[in-house]
Amino acid sequence: MTYTNVLLTLVMLLLQIGIGAFCRRIGLFDGGAPKALNNIIFYIAMPCMVFCNLVQSFTPELMDTVGWLALVAVVYYVVLHLLSYPYARLMRFGQNDARGERGIHQYVFIVSNVAFIGLAVAKAFWGEGQAMACMTVYVVLSSIYSSTLGPMVLIPNVRANRKKLLTPNLVSAVIGFCVAFSGMRVPAFLMSSLGQIGAMTTPLALFFTGYTLLDARLGSAILDPKVLVTTAMRLLVIPAGVYLVLRALTDNYYLYAVPTAAAAMPTLSLLPVHARNYGSNVELASCFVAITQILAIVTIPILALLLVP
Repeated sequence: MTYTNVLLTLVMLLLQIGIGAFCRRIGLFDGGAPKALNNIIFYIAMPCMVFCNLVQSFTPELMDTVGWLALVAVVYYVVLHLLSYPYARLMRFGQNDARGERGIHQYVFIVSNVAFIGLAVAKAFWGEGQAMACMTVYVVLSSIYSSTLGPMVLIPNVRANRKKLLTPNLVSAVIGFCVAFSGMRVPAFLMSSLGQIGAMTTPLALFFTGYTLLDARLGSAILDPKVLVTTAMRLLVIPAGVYLVLRALTDNYYLYAVPTAAAAMPTLSLLPVHARNYGSNVELASCFVAITQILAIVTIPILALLLVP
């Protein structure tokens, strides 16, 4: 087994962040660029990506193959969502979180980058086959979480901003579910077009991250005890907890190995985009994306020593 593909994936994502920062530094775009990028990602590219993921991956056949793992993934997201609230209280952000930091820490606590880094890790660890199908379940459920419960932790006042919960992603997810489980066949040319538009999501999101990163104090964030604790939770503590719980409950290798790998990935690359749309802290979100991806270069090989036979 080689880690080359995994490391190259991480480096590639960091490079795209760097390009966004470089363009901002040399003044290639004006002050309206972040809003334009955000609108393209949030209202066009991301809904296409969510729809294609659901229609292509979330099929009855896949559920028959990895149904138990899908249940594990659902429990994983629900439990972490619920635990994120007492975790935020322990971190003492307070009720009047004027800087929108609490929601970012909660989101990092819950959501990992299974779609791009997770699939690359699964392929490097186990090759094509059942492990990739299992990780695909996490990819789909991550998209569903980001479209449904995810906004609830990022929106500062959910009751006063209920309309924000009805997002393009949620609408796209509902349509995708209906198409996937009804057996409808989407014309190939349409799926290809939507897939190409959806493929822009991550590069544009990373570009957006780099563009906004210059407004953030990355050095200060790295030294912030709260950022360090949440990063450790994301990359070390939560995956260790998932491994210990599932290892005690089952001897099925993929049923504990794949969820552990999914839990150990860095935070979602789209977090700064979500933060901007839901009124949270964009700069802190950009810092978390950069920090967790850099540190994952160290933690993923450690994960391999634990999981790969």
